Amino acid sequence: ETWVKKLLAGAAVLAALSVLVIFGFLVYFTLPLFQGGQLSKVFSWQWRPFQGQFGILPMVVGSLCLAVSALLLAFPLGVALSGFVYLHGHRAGGRLVLAVVQFMTSIPTVVYGFVAVFVLIPFLRTTFASGTGFSWLAAALILSLLILPTIVLFIHSQLSLVDANVRLATAALGLSP
Repeated sequence: ETWVKKLLAGAAVLAALSVLVIFGFLVYFTLPLFQGGQLSKVFSWQWRPFQGQFGILPMVVGSLCLAVSALLLAFPLGVALSGFVYLHGHRAGGRLVLAVVQFMTSIPTVVYGFVAVFVLIPFLRTTFASGTGFSWLAAALILSLLILPTIVLFIHSQLSLVDANVRLATAALGLSP
């Protein structure tokens, strides 16, 4: 038992040292940005890599806008699916929807990316007949599909915690099942 404790302690120390070494490399290689006054060039709106301008703000804003648009697509659908599962959880339809959502969590994100590239992108290309199909809409759709199971399962777990209180409150309001 003592050798297992020593082995685990050694593994913990090795992991901590690895993180510190990685942090040290990051500090070492980014030090010229801080010393040479180059930090303002990194946090600029100019992204022209062939001219040596590597401003990161367009990508930060684009990522935030994409995340918000994906959330605007996924959240209403997630609430609706959670409500359906909550109301019809004992029937075959509710169990099927919950099983599909739980199955979606087991699929790696790389598979979602392949489906997006080989199914969604050609569909958008032929449907809208303009451009390559690699668009904000495609990214928002696939990202919303990725976050949908998390939203559904989180809301479903919270609804199952308050199940008795919700049923009591709806009965008090005169609502039938």
